[in-house]
Amino acid sequence: MNSHYDKEGHEIPREVLRNLAGKFEIVSADAAATSARFDIPNQLYALWRSLPETPPNFSHFKPGIVDPAILPNSVLMDVLGGGKDYKFRVYGTAHVTHFGADLTGRTVSDVEKVNPASKVIRQVYDMVLAERDAVFFTLDYLNRNDVIKRATGVMLPLAGDDGKINRLYGGMDWFSV
Repeated sequence: MNSHYDKEGHEIPREVLRNLAGKFEIVSADAAATSARFDIPNQLYALWRSLPETPPNFSHFKPGIVDPAILPNSVLMDVLGGGKDYKFRVYGTAHVTHFGADLTGRTVSDVEKVNPASKVIRQVYDMVLAERDAVFFTLDYLNRNDVIKRATGVMLPLAGDDGKINRLYGGMDWFSV
């Protein structure tokens, strides 16, 4: 386990780090477009916007449409109960490396029990569902390896044949804080 210290050299307890690391910020599409830290999210956003319909139907999101170099940075989620919960259908290998765990097949509510800072990202999923539009964000978090990371990302809604949002697709990149 790594130790983290404040400016005066005092060790910061893990519980405090978890609270500090649960910080996130919504970023406008315009601001994301001008930031090199949003390279992967911007690529996915451009792809999403190129698909028919708004939001696009999941059927247009076919295998091979996403650049293979971006797949490790991708997540695909099922929307459960109209947004009461979300399930990770795909959790890319870059997510596994940076978060410190593979969440494929897990629900967001399960993850929140283990890592309370995960509750902040649910707000992004809920916003995507409510607005039926892309949401760009930054998220600082403490991974399971006790490393503080910053994720920059976008979550995108995908509709089913009934027009309801039944999947979310997203991509993130990580930077040490």
